[in-house]
Amino acid sequence: MKKFSLSIGIVASILFLGCDKVEEPNTGSGGGLAINLISYENDTSFVNLTQLTPQQPVLLMQEFTGVYCYTCPLAHAITKDVMDMFPGQVAAMNIHSHYFSIYDDPNVMGNLYDLRTQAGDSIVNMLGGVLSVPSAAFNMKHLPGEASITSNTRANWVGYATNELTLTPTANVELATEFDASSRNLKVVAKYHVLEDMLEDMYSSVFLVEDSIVDKQFVDTAVVNDYNQMHILRDAVTDARSDFLASTPTKGMVFIKVYNYTVPAAWNENNIEVISYIHQKDASWDAIQTAVQPIQ
Repeated sequence: MKKFSLSIGIVASILFLGCDKVEEPNTGSGGGLAINLISYENDTSFVNLTQLTPQQPVLLMQEFTGVYCYTCPLAHAITKDVMDMFPGQVAAMNIHSHYFSIYDDPNVMGNLYDLRTQAGDSIVNMLGGVLSVPSAAFNMKHLPGEASITSNTRANWVGYATNELTLTPTANVELATEFDASSRNLKVVAKYHVLEDMLEDMYSSVFLVEDSIVDKQFVDTAVVNDYNQMHILRDAVTDARSDFLASTPTKGMVFIKVYNYTVPAAWNENNIEVISYIHQKDASWDAIQTAVQPIQ
């Protein structure tokens, strides 16, 4: 392991002042999430008190890793095991950072790609720093027995993931994407539906991850030239520290957010997924629910 240094009713009225939508609009004729949701062109908000069934929980698993880290592939294998155990319920994000010193410097081994990002640096900062790689965060929660939000005790990771996936989400998240190959514009529409009154201010975040980036990785005692890097954080669509939704939102509130992002030509759009989650901020960063959507 590598070491380095008013009443609810009044509030709701204020939040939605000027919004005349009290139920979800019919935004498409074809039926189905991708058709209806992608048709939104602008941010909007409304109240829907009739569709409050929670989704199955989806775990946000952020793994902090490095290319010149011989134990990191062992952690990558645990993330894969968790995803295999809970298919469709894990949003994996492997984060490389400039803060990880020699262990994530591509010049050490002459890597083709620099997987470090400013978005990754921002996440490291917001979670209070990362003392070692590999380590991981689970729904950005400070879990009992851990010194920080990130855990470097790999033996506990499966248990942490399993426990988080027993919790019922108090908000639902849905995503739709539309990619224009000629302009390389990616349109992302995210829907956040609050299922219970919230005591904390709520925020959302949207990130892009890319699979199957083949490059060098230090594994055990040797450099592997054709290592398959998976779930690599590429960038934040929102500010990495989140997009404000509402102050203590109440049951039934729905927020639609529309984003446009130009995908760099060097990225393989066929291997890119959008990850979005609704979460708290400041007092705690706890992610309430997450969604994953491939580029379409």
